[in-house]
Amino acid sequence: MISFIRSARAALGWSQPDLAEQAGVSLVAIARLEAGLASPRLSTVSKLKEALSKAGVRVIDDQPEGGYTMVVAEGAVATSTEQLDKRRDAKETAV
Repeated sequence: MISFIRSARAALGWSQPDLAEQAGVSLVAIARLEAGLASPRLSTVSKLKEALSKAGVRVIDDQPEGGYTMVVAEGAVATSTEQLDKRRDAKETAV
């Protein structure tokens, strides 16, 4: 059910910490979900999907049956990379 996480991160060029920050989910939770060591809460899945959707990735569950379809908007990768770079620069400047 959660196998889309790693694929969506790869499509956007996001690391696990990037997704954790964008979704408001702990890094440990994402690592455990990707490793298949935990079953996600509905609220966690919702947060992950919302963060990915805002970045331009839409995940359609059970299409095809038992799987998922991932649609990445044109320009999503470049836009998300620019936004992450700006956030990182702002954090470095603040320190």
